[in-house]
Amino acid sequence: LEVVGTLGIESRALAVSEDGDVVVGTYRTEGGDARAFVWTQSEGTVDIGDFGGSYVIANDVSANGNIIVGAAENESGHLR
Repeated sequence: LEVVGTLGIESRALAVSEDGDVVVGTYRTEGGDARAFVWTQSEGTVDIGDFGGSYVIANDVSANGNIIVGAAENESGHLR
């Protein structure tokens, strides 16, 4: 078990690549926004961006860790 770092006030990992090198998940900011993160041993825990809205989630990662899937709210409030 390894602590992958913390962002915001609450965070959780939602998926791990097959080789365990990439972890993705979500966290909540102090302002209440939902944001997504990716963790690698070389980079640590990194926010993947807000895409203009207040809701971003990383649900899954490909087996090799190269593709992250999820949903994001854009500046108009639409989920993509």
